[in-house]
Amino acid sequence: MARNFVVWNAMKSDDGGNYSWAVIDGLVFVRTQHGQKVTQVGGSPPDHIARILAKELGALNPCADC
Repeated sequence: MARNFVVWNAMKSDDGGNYSWAVIDGLVFVRTQHGQKVTQVGGSPPDHIARILAKELGALNPCADC
């Protein structure tokens, strides 16, 4: 039985957000301190998709008065 290893990419944005992402079986997985999301890889590069998902989870551009 072959074992597939997954490389997770840890990212830190300029505005202080942190998230990790990986591509597994054609899906982009994103994990942040606020949760996780997954979507299919489409026409955009996986790192761009990961950034969008991280924004949707609230990991980027944190609000100062929340």
